[in-house]
Amino acid sequence: MRNVFRVLSTIATKEVIFTRTNLTRQNFHQYHQILFLNNVRHLSVAEPRNLAKPMIKMTQVATPSDYQQPTINPNNGTDNTTTTNTKDSKIYIHTGNIANWTNVKSRRSNEMPTNELYQSLCRTITKHGSQQLGGWNEEEIRINCTNTEKIDSVERGLLKVTAKIFLQKLDTKSMVNSVNSTLKQLGLHSIDSLYLALPPFAENQPFAETILPLWEEMERFRDAGLATQISTCDLDHEKLKTLVEMVKIRPEVNQVNLTSCCHMPEDLVQYAKEIGIVLHTHGDQAVMLPDENVEALINVLKPDDDRTFSTDWIVRYAVVVKCRGVIKSKGYIAAIDALTNTE
Repeated sequence: MRNVFRVLSTIATKEVIFTRTNLTRQNFHQYHQILFLNNVRHLSVAEPRNLAKPMIKMTQVATPSDYQQPTINPNNGTDNTTTTNTKDSKIYIHTGNIANWTNVKSRRSNEMPTNELYQSLCRTITKHGSQQLGGWNEEEIRINCTNTEKIDSVERGLLKVTAKIFLQKLDTKSMVNSVNSTLKQLGLHSIDSLYLALPPFAENQPFAETILPLWEEMERFRDAGLATQISTCDLDHEKLKTLVEMVKIRPEVNQVNLTSCCHMPEDLVQYAKEIGIVLHTHGDQAVMLPDENVEALINVLKPDDDRTFSTDWIVRYAVVVKCRGVIKSKGYIAAIDALTNTE
């Protein structure tokens, strides 16, 4: 009997079936893209039965109270004295390669990305925060997992690096910071495929004025060689058309969230086909790390900190071996603003 891989198609809602005999270079690339964009790890040929389950399924989003918060020894590298922080800080957290974590690899395939992100950040803070804090009142605070893997330049040509920016603030500086931080953390000069996900904004806010400065920054990334392909997320027909008509570089891909509906809008499908933009699906939430979850994360490490915490941006990246379609590493990098209360 042939091994059959059954996954949700990136085009409309049909299924794509891959077998050992028809896994060509082209559709194997499509296969791993579906896995990454739907937040599912690659399964080998020996594990076809697990792919029969749907990859996108609505489940309740976890809250901080759903997870047991591990306690940290207050004397293990941190100051136990209660103090009032008077300086604004930027906190960077890098989970490292979560594909090597047993508890993440054993998660349900239909688990929501917000849950995976929260668990990964919580584990990184719990295991590595107290050893790497240094001065908690510094302008920049970096908490990096010890298994962070920089990409070897010798094997770079064999790998495809994909990154998705989840902006939580409409700020070009935040976007530039996210790309520079990702390149530095992974030891890269460029990203193969870069996606931009906008945060929610008011309906009466002009779309063109909102996205244009951000997309112009994406174009600069490509012109400077920092990204080979640039793509958008969650643009309907009208928004995609507006963007295409006012920029010099069109997005290669437009991701569409299908968690709230069953079919891609026909007008979007037709327009994307006419102008040559590929449509993919995804299951990410608009707000990946709500402020209440940020407060809970920081409380694990510094319960006495009276500053206000909010997410600036999040990047999810994946490094895939091109010839095999296997995810070599996957992780998250988050930037959190810690602002002093002026009241």
